[in-house]
Amino acid sequence: MSSSTYIRFFTLDEVAEPERFCGPVFRLFQAREDMADVTRTVREDTSWVDRESEDYEGPEFDLALKRMSLEAAVGMYVPGRVLTVNWFSQDEGLAYRLIHEIYDALSPEVRGEVGQGHPALTLGWHDVFASGDEGERYIGRASMSQYMWGYGIPPEMARYRSEVLRLGSVREIVEGLSAITGAEFRCEVYPFL
Repeated sequence: MSSSTYIRFFTLDEVAEPERFCGPVFRLFQAREDMADVTRTVREDTSWVDRESEDYEGPEFDLALKRMSLEAAVGMYVPGRVLTVNWFSQDEGLAYRLIHEIYDALSPEVRGEVGQGHPALTLGWHDVFASGDEGERYIGRASMSQYMWGYGIPPEMARYRSEVLRLGSVREIVEGLSAITGAEFRCEVYPFL
């Protein structure tokens, strides 16, 4: 079973027409405009409730495309569905800085072998929940989120979470996303098995 750690910036507020904020969000992170992968669900995400069903195998997708521009990827958003755009960061962009700040500020004992990275932007209502050694924990229902995930779970998740949430780039991202959308964003760090 694969395990990963997420750093997710999200809002529980409704962001009307979230696709119109994507350009400014990508500029905030200095995303590469020419490289994106995209997935889209066939309906709104209700994975927190659906996971209780014996036959639930995860969300169903009608779209999974690779290597397109950010503009083309965002153009595939359909209200009532969930669009996830996996994008690539330019060197020195905000995502890149966050990754390096984690490696510079957190000791190897705290971060373990976690390889944080892999940024993605999700539009449309979706459930955010943790699933780790501590069991499952519902975090909230987000209308828009920007996350970075990486393989592995740190040896001390609570300490890793606490130290990541204190990083300057985390505050900068929360403030930037809130200013761009007018919604209140927050950050959560959690495992997912």
